[in-house]
Amino acid sequence: MDTRTAALPARTAERSNAARGARRDAVATTVGCILVAVATVALWELVKLVAGLDRTRLPHVWEVLAHFGERTSQGEIELIFLLGNLWVTVRSALIGILCALLVGAALGVLTAKRPVLGPSLMPLLILSRALPLVALAPPLVILFGPGWAAATIMATLAGFFPAVVAVARGIGEVPIAQRELLDSFGAPRRRQFTVLELPAALTHTSAAIRTVTAWAFLGAVLAELPSGTQDGIAAVVLAASQYYSYRPEPMWCAALVVAGGGVALVYLVSWLVRAAARAALRTTYLPAGAES
Repeated sequence: MDTRTAALPARTAERSNAARGARRDAVATTVGCILVAVATVALWELVKLVAGLDRTRLPHVWEVLAHFGERTSQGEIELIFLLGNLWVTVRSALIGILCALLVGAALGVLTAKRPVLGPSLMPLLILSRALPLVALAPPLVILFGPGWAAATIMATLAGFFPAVVAVARGIGEVPIAQRELLDSFGAPRRRQFTVLELPAALTHTSAAIRTVTAWAFLGAVLAELPSGTQDGIAAVVLAASQYYSYRPEPMWCAALVVAGGGVALVYLVSWLVRAAARAALRTTYLPAGAES
């Protein structure tokens, strides 16, 4: 019997198990999201009841949800208006995520492959994480103007550090025995990188992508706050907060769209990156790895 023919049942079983595992994960994630939503609604109404808050301080959940169907002063449905402004922020965040992955991958490789350069870069990388994002937003807006450029740079600065750590950790955790095996066959350094280090780096990056995406989205939102622009979901939140005392529903609608958009973006980018990593590695299942 041909070796490749004999291996077909094993590969089929592996793919079937991976598909079942993916379905179980999807069901568990969906159920978890529903339970969190129900718990949030219950806590919201409980706080309102116990604290005795009136509508101007905390409206009912159904009042906020009903406002999504109302029309703005321009005659546009509130939900459509919010989604349009959310897309402005998401667009900047997506470009920032791509830049964060590219910059993080380059710095991660340098940190892991250059023993002298790594310790020199790490304090600067930690300093970039220690700086408050709110303090970085005004200088960026002054330098690059109130547009997508400042939001994209802010998203990049906010999200690149987890990518650096993931890539460096992946390369550093390649077993020495595997490196010595390739050395015994006379494999060049480039071959070691593509066979051993790149798959490890992709695996760890796919695990850290949720952190990268969440920080990048937060950075894009914060960059819009001091810009004074009328586009973007942060601008809508600021505008709605000005008349919260007599009409709080728009503020809560915008806040819910920010939260929901951030969660959706995290899962979407995570799925895309993991799918790309599986295609690059030509595997049917990519381990989750350690979250960075």
